[in-house]
Amino acid sequence: MGAAEAQDVRVIAPGIVAPPPVASEALERVGPREPLSDLVAGAGMQSEKPDRLFKPVALAAGRMSVAGREIALASIEIIDAERVCDAGHGGTWPCGRHARTAFRLWLRGRALACHPADEEAGKGNAEMDVARCTVGGEDAAAWLVARGWALAAPGGPYEELEEEARAARRGIFGGGP
Repeated sequence: MGAAEAQDVRVIAPGIVAPPPVASEALERVGPREPLSDLVAGAGMQSEKPDRLFKPVALAAGRMSVAGREIALASIEIIDAERVCDAGHGGTWPCGRHARTAFRLWLRGRALACHPADEEAGKGNAEMDVARCTVGGEDAAAWLVARGWALAAPGGPYEELEEEARAARRGIFGGGP
């Protein structure tokens, strides 16, 4: 390009870019095309995005309050905060409070990613939703059961984790602080 050709270009409005006017009658909405393969749809994976719940507060080990909603984790038996367990050396200890505190410390106000539980895992009611939740990619119910702070629901996916926690005497199975 020579100097003469560069002078032929004239800038009229450098900050304005606008599409040409189109009459709305000329536009037609069409449906989306079919996926190119099954991989696009995520075959075998959950297609729904989880609900993001911010600043959860642990009410018990496995039950949280988030923005006025109460959520219980699916496939576990929640240890109530007022539960008392037998101590290994005799007497009792407030295992429910210890379980709730451990869960609170683990949550630390991080966001929960929750999917509503299926019908087999448990049913919600007007006051409480039952869900499968993760925190930082880790299954919250599995975390509680593996550390002995919740019990696996009979026939649920966490029974082996409960057996390991019992054998290792973790959490409520440990006989006290």
